[in-house]
Amino acid sequence: MGSRVKGKVTKVTDFGAFVEIEPGIEGLVHVSELKEERVENPRDVVQEAQDVEVKIIDINTPDRKVALSMKALIGEGEDYREYLRKQAEGSKARLGDVMASKLKK
Repeated sequence: MGSRVKGKVTKVTDFGAFVEIEPGIEGLVHVSELKEERVENPRDVVQEAQDVEVKIIDINTPDRKVALSMKALIGEGEDYREYLRKQAEGSKARLGDVMASKLKK
């Protein structure tokens, strides 16, 4: 728990998005964990086959469920906020590129 991982959105439902974080391992990003603001329609935030970065917030081993959050990453620094802003603007910048430019300053 607490790990930041990359995955691919496999299915978007009214209650959130399923993300494959490892082959054969899917987790759910509940609609309340997509953004800080209230999300009415998860399809406005993510699409199937989209690559996303998420944080593992809970693992229920007996039920084989993994809870994920995109919202939990937002508070992890300005660099990530800048990355999200550039993504929203359609930029192809990668988080590593954003951080590298900050380190050079």
